[in-house]
Amino acid sequence: MISEYKIRDANIGDIDFLIKATIEADKVNRNISQYSKVFNISEEDLEVVLRKIFLENVEGFELCVKSFLIAYINNEPIGAYGWWIEGLKGMPSHLLRISAFKSFLPMEHIIYFKSIAPIINQVAIKRDLHTLQFESIYVREKYRGKGVVASLVNSILEKAKSTYPMIKKAQVQLFRENEASFHSHLKLGFHIIEEKISDDPLVKEYIGGKTRVKMEKKIF
Repeated sequence: MISEYKIRDANIGDIDFLIKATIEADKVNRNISQYSKVFNISEEDLEVVLRKIFLENVEGFELCVKSFLIAYINNEPIGAYGWWIEGLKGMPSHLLRISAFKSFLPMEHIIYFKSIAPIINQVAIKRDLHTLQFESIYVREKYRGKGVVASLVNSILEKAKSTYPMIKKAQVQLFRENEASFHSHLKLGFHIIEEKISDDPLVKEYIGGKTRVKMEKKIF
């Protein structure tokens, strides 16, 4: 553990870091993010789109400033983790996400996404209604392995329990190929409740992995 860092809610001033966190968490051990691949856009253009989406600050999915907690040292962000309660505002997160991208991407990129959707849907897993969802964990390299992930997860669990006492389960979806994140969540008490595997090489090409898992932790 490192004692210097603290945890706080993200704010508009953190958008640059949240963009970086989102893109890096989305890369799944490779040099390009899933968003760049499935929308056929450069990382530079993706950053522009994500900035616009974060500025909208729509709650209920991961691309929202209010959805993140930040770990920081001397006011400098070193890590971030996003969370939300699935369907709390009446719309599932995947519809909020695609609606956000439709608002700021040229139509040809949305058409491209729709054309490859059957490929990526081979490993799609539905999120459970009214569950705490985790997404986009990122810690700067020099601070990894020092307990930052555990601190962010525990802080989110505490915040969620106090704000939404009816919530009984926390879930995260990730690829088993992302070994660091997978094993971190196992150590934190998450266990696999659903798994989807595809041997289609295009699945791994577009989204970086072929085995997607839903992991769950009970909230007491």
